Amino acid sequence: MLHRVGRRVQLSEEGAAFEEEARRLLMSFTELAARAKMIAAGRRRILQIVTTSAIGTGLIPTAMAELKGVELPHETHLGQFLPSIVAQEVRSGRAEIGFSSLPLDTPGLDVLRLYSAPDVAAVREDDPLAELDVIPLSAFAGRRVATLLNPLRFQLHVSKALAARGIDTGPVIRTNTAYGALQIVRQTGAAAVIDPLTAYGVALPDVVIRPIDATVLFYWGVMAAEKRPLRPVAQALMDAVEAVAERSIVGFKKLDPTLAGQLVNDPASGTNHGTGI
Repeated sequence: MLHRVGRRVQLSEEGAAFEEEARRLLMSFTELAARAKMIAAGRRRILQIVTTSAIGTGLIPTAMAELKGVELPHETHLGQFLPSIVAQEVRSGRAEIGFSSLPLDTPGLDVLRLYSAPDVAAVREDDPLAELDVIPLSAFAGRRVATLLNPLRFQLHVSKALAARGIDTGPVIRTNTAYGALQIVRQTGAAAVIDPLTAYGVALPDVVIRPIDATVLFYWGVMAAEKRPLRPVAQALMDAVEAVAERSIVGFKKLDPTLAGQLVNDPASGTNHGTGI
């Protein structure tokens, strides 16, 4: 949990993860009294939603605004976490419904919906690449690019696509969310390859979105605890998120949810599966 740096003691990576989990548990305990009062007052229980950043930023706010004919609970909680934490929160019962990029370890979970769409490029409006209908990956050669910090999920598949064509980018700026990458594109003029949910769901002034000439698929889905039925309000939210994605994301596809456990890289087809943030 700890390691020593000179005379100081710091949390290890495992210790930091444990601290985050402990804080969430303590927060849950402090909320028990408030929830008991709500129940006693006849108010419905809180709707607990957990999601990754891309979905929580790009889709869910619009979907919540469009819920029709559904009686919302007195209180709704929307938390944004890493995919592994989303799964953990739903599996434990602390959240009723989770929206996450895939692949993901799903024992104890039911994947209710599964979707895909191709990743896209983001460039500033005054960038010459903005004049193109489709941006070739070769255009990233020598360019300053904004990308994500985690090299084992989303960025892994983008890097593989670049390497397959022998493309070396210029200086790299790394951030932990696609929204952050969009802001870097806007402010610095860097180019980025980002997920389609953030790209089409968060419109920034002076930033344009274009398809790329390589198929790098982004997968995401909706999950609940195994054999735990959703309340109508959670079901309605899931349907609304799907409707928003279907009309706003280019290349959006609905897939068989039973395939969620089979998402792997398929080098023979040149299509990378399982990107996610």
